[in-house]
Amino acid sequence: MKHFMNHFITPSIGLAVLASITCVSPTFATPLVINWKTIGNAGNPADTRMCENSTSQGAVNHAYNIGTYAVTNAQYVAFLNAKGASNDAEIFNPTMAATGTDGSNISQSGDRGSYTYNVESAYANLPVCGVTWYDAARFSNWLGNGQGAADMETGAYTLNGATDGIIMVNPGANVYIPSINEWYKAAYYNGANSTYSLYADGKDTLTPADANYLPAATGLVDVGYGTPSSYGVFGMGGNIYQWNDAVINGSARGIRGGCWSIDQANNLLFRHVGDSTPGNRFSGLGFRVASSVTTVVAQSNEWSYTISPDHTFITITGYTGDGGSVVIPASIENLPVTTIGDHALSYCATLKDVTIPDSVTTIGELAFNACSTLTSVTLGNGVTTIGYAGFFRCSALTSLTLGSGVTCIGGAAFQDCSALTSLTIPNGVTSIGDYAFINCSSLTSVTIPNSVISIGDGAFLNCIELPSVMLPESVSSFGNSEFQGCRNLKNVILLGAVQLPANTFTSNPAIQVQAYSQGQYDANWSAGRTSVINDPNHFNLYNPSQVQALNVGAPLLARDPATGKFKLTIKAKKSVDLKTFSDLPFVAEDSSINYNGEIEFQFTSPDNAAFFRLESHSN
Repeated sequence: MKHFMNHFITPSIGLAVLASITCVSPTFATPLVINWKTIGNAGNPADTRMCENSTSQGAVNHAYNIGTYAVTNAQYVAFLNAKGASNDAEIFNPTMAATGTDGSNISQSGDRGSYTYNVESAYANLPVCGVTWYDAARFSNWLGNGQGAADMETGAYTLNGATDGIIMVNPGANVYIPSINEWYKAAYYNGANSTYSLYADGKDTLTPADANYLPAATGLVDVGYGTPSSYGVFGMGGNIYQWNDAVINGSARGIRGGCWSIDQANNLLFRHVGDSTPGNRFSGLGFRVASSVTTVVAQSNEWSYTISPDHTFITITGYTGDGGSVVIPASIENLPVTTIGDHALSYCATLKDVTIPDSVTTIGELAFNACSTLTSVTLGNGVTTIGYAGFFRCSALTSLTLGSGVTCIGGAAFQDCSALTSLTIPNGVTSIGDYAFINCSSLTSVTIPNSVISIGDGAFLNCIELPSVMLPESVSSFGNSEFQGCRNLKNVILLGAVQLPANTFTSNPAIQVQAYSQGQYDANWSAGRTSVINDPNHFNLYNPSQVQALNVGAPLLARDPATGKFKLTIKAKKSVDLKTFSDLPFVAEDSSINYNGEIEFQFTSPDNAAFFRLESHSN
């Protein structure tokens, strides 16, 4: 076993001075919300692989919840402001005041008896560190007892002021520090195939895009960084060590996870374990919480839902309404709706469009599976994760608005959304899962932002109408068969230095891949844009001040073999930036054939489009 008490090293990191710093307010909304993942597959087998002198781990005979993320600075500050006015139990300590990306940046103000606490907003969503096992136990008691002024000395743990000794969890605990087996299972077990992975990203490989570790790491990062485990739990490897409830050698408590400042990939393997005295604190040690799955199941009008064990949030589990235009409620029973559960609206054949509020953070697996009449989806800015196959087989979906908070698009999330034509992935998304948009056969436009780090296997497989794509320099990890079956894909602009797998475009050997640095591309774009503005007609483009007559060169006539009739199709496109062109809408009243047999149509620029392009092709 490794004991981290004596050999933890904190590197020195230089930080730029910020011109202005804002802080998270000491007054926090009640209740504090913990995002949970339910870990099922009760009775799973233990992992029998060698684990550094420890016994087999991972077998759990009950379902339970575990925090999707490690407890954050902001969440811990809420606890401090509720229970730390005198700080008698020393739930705040100077280690938490360490600044920069290797500390919690929590400040204490005022006098004893009226202390208040703040955290700089830039660090609010980093994991809290410098906590003892007893701090984690008191946080668990307070959370499970209802927060606010609730007791932190009793509940899951009977502490009564204790800051040393071994204290065991009480039977029937509501919120608690996860056991070593609960922690291990959530990190490494895959219930779908009953196997254990080597790393806590659900895989047997690890890259800097999956976890925060050396040599790429430069400090603590957001708790949602990287690739989650098979159960969707983030940060189980790298970034920060985490307490568990194991008792080691009679006097120490277990530690798992790995720290950004000392661990490389080989130290993040499943077999890497540790322990420390429960009163120890250092800047690389934090925690997450677990809870029982005893939930309140309820029905309100058209919604079925559950109330979390700690009575802090609602999970939508079903829908019994009439369909049509549906708005997911932001709250029920004065509790925020934070999750749309697995399968919650699957096979809802009457759903036409759905709006998801900002309160929702997670869309579960297969949540809207096979909603065959669903045409429009608008996600609120609170949604961070779209679960596996969240909108699988929504074959009528034509309008998709992803909120600014989305960071992870799960595997097969929009598989077989065959009517979707345009996709703009918001800036902030870091991961596009395996087969996320496979068989989106009408997709003609995709915008991938410069925040995406990894794109999984077959993410755009069989998007047969996609003509071009730009891959930003942020992408460092490509899966296999990304664009196989994209038979109309002619141009790929690659702005990063990453090497594409050999089978990326197997079905389209004639594709042109252009590689640029971001600087080169920006320079070329700027020069090209100037040329287009000065001489748009040379590029078959027109702006409103120049338009007198538009001539379409070499129109394509398509002959219907059944009727023998010829058909000419002309399309007009519009653009405001010369990067993205979209269809220009026409109405029948504005189109006609004059006495000379010439086609006439009229149009305006409803969204201030400055450039137009005419195309002639068959449908």
